[in-house]
Amino acid sequence: PAGCAAGLRAGREARAPWLVTNIDERDSILGGDARLRSAISAAHRRHAPRAIFVVSSPVVIINNDDIDSTTEAAREELGIPVVPVYADGFRSKIAATGFDVVAHGLLKHLVPRSGKPGEHINLLSLSEGRADVDGIRTLLAEAGIEAVPFPRFGRPDEAARAAGARLSVALNAAEAHYAGEALQADHAVPFLAPPAPVGVEGTARWLAAIGEALGRGEGMARLVAREKRRLEPRLADAAALRGRRVFIHLPPYHAFACGRLAGELGLEVVGVKVP
Repeated sequence: PAGCAAGLRAGREARAPWLVTNIDERDSILGGDARLRSAISAAHRRHAPRAIFVVSSPVVIINNDDIDSTTEAAREELGIPVVPVYADGFRSKIAATGFDVVAHGLLKHLVPRSGKPGEHINLLSLSEGRADVDGIRTLLAEAGIEAVPFPRFGRPDEAARAAGARLSVALNAAEAHYAGEALQADHAVPFLAPPAPVGVEGTARWLAAIGEALGRGEGMARLVAREKRRLEPRLADAAALRGRRVFIHLPPYHAFACGRLAGELGLEVVGVKVP
């Protein structure tokens, strides 16, 4: 329905077009399969995408539309991945459920059962911004480690490499848990979930955990020492904030990470509220 689509569009990437099947009351009773087929064809015709994702909504799930058959037929006809992402109906109000169903769809339809072994690692990112992901990838590249983002900011062709990575590491373990555990269980890719790389010490610990897991502890220690020296002027500027009182209102994983950062900067945390 248009209302569900408006909610999806609010957080969309500008470069990723959305189409809506726009089912009405009649379709919600008799089925919206024909509209879905039409929307997939229109998406392919207008945008020539490398992959199409079919995001269902609670209305469609309750209606029990046969999304599987429609997407399977579209894959055979168009020759590109057409990936169904199923809503959880009205059963869950936990945001992580959405991350889990997205990861499930991608792992099932874009990641092969066996992957060609590589020297890269999977950088598991679900909600981080591009600047954060690019910054972490740059740091890892300086240590000689190629980090391939999955699924956020990754390309469909890069997803196939996820099964052959040396390691999967989470930026936010609460969001990336399902993807990391699934890659470990189905493809024997070890899953690493250190505390979030927030702040100088938090990022240093995060990088050190990767270095230890890959047998590159000494090289990573040199990188961390160099970055700490580079950040000394910024930390000196932040000294003016010491003693300030702060109240943290963030999701749990971020709240704890920012609480550690506050201590690192000499701030006094007077309260924490989590949803």
